[in-house]
Amino acid sequence: VTMFMERRMERRLENGTIHIEIVKERIIVVGNKTLIEQSRIIERDGEVIEKKELAEELNDTATATVLQIKQSEINITKIDQAINVEMVHRGDDLLKLRVYGPDGLGPRIVIIQLDAGAIRLAGEDGLVVTVNGEEAKLSDSIYDLLAGVSEEPTYVLIKAASGYQVMVYFPHFSEYIVELKAIMMRALRLV
Repeated sequence: VTMFMERRMERRLENGTIHIEIVKERIIVVGNKTLIEQSRIIERDGEVIEKKELAEELNDTATATVLQIKQSEINITKIDQAINVEMVHRGDDLLKLRVYGPDGLGPRIVIIQLDAGAIRLAGEDGLVVTVNGEEAKLSDSIYDLLAGVSEEPTYVLIKAASGYQVMVYFPHFSEYIVELKAIMMRALRLV
């Protein structure tokens, strides 16, 4: 599994200078290893003033399952055999999943790929993620998600040409009910 994300934030400073921050991230999952690469570039008035690159390999199985949800079918690819994902409900504007694994199992990520038409969105970028009835925290970065810095379920939402990719981070395991609802107005742009 390989995913890319690029985010560009531009703002005009009080003195008229244009400040641009570009963050590029890539995640590669092969077997039980996950590689995270991140590049941050800061420009002022078109000149690069700072550039940082970071790469980290996680030896544990960080990614548990990949779900691809199309208009008429669902494909589930299990990467970590200890984690199970079941579709509980599928409606026009709601997907409800049951995600479970053995008690005490460490952090894992479930990747949900929503093809165009898989869920009807209320607005151009309308999607919210809840875990056990509470809205999950939206992370700014794939790297932050995979670094396991959160003690609560967290997710990244990426708008792609073919729909959405939602990466949901679980800090520990037992059982979770995850809902994807078509109501939110925020997404990271995928290049």
